[in-house]
Amino acid sequence: MSTTLLKIAPTEQLLYGRRSAAAALDLSPGAVDQLIAAGKLRAIRIGRRVLITAESVRRLAGADQVEVGIPKNLSAERWP
Repeated sequence: MSTTLLKIAPTEQLLYGRRSAAAALDLSPGAVDQLIAAGKLRAIRIGRRVLITAESVRRLAGADQVEVGIPKNLSAERWP
């Protein structure tokens, strides 16, 4: 009898609590509240919990804007 292993991809966290989002962004929970109020973080309320979307955390952290190459403010002479 042969056994087949099923490989399951790890699930991505979709929502963060206030403290988890604050830890991920290295901010205080109060700063997260201010970012929610300013519209910089998207949050939903489920019951009494405020949950922040992982997409908005990544967007705020700039993870969706990765630049590769030599910074424009450096002279080309410094880089061979």
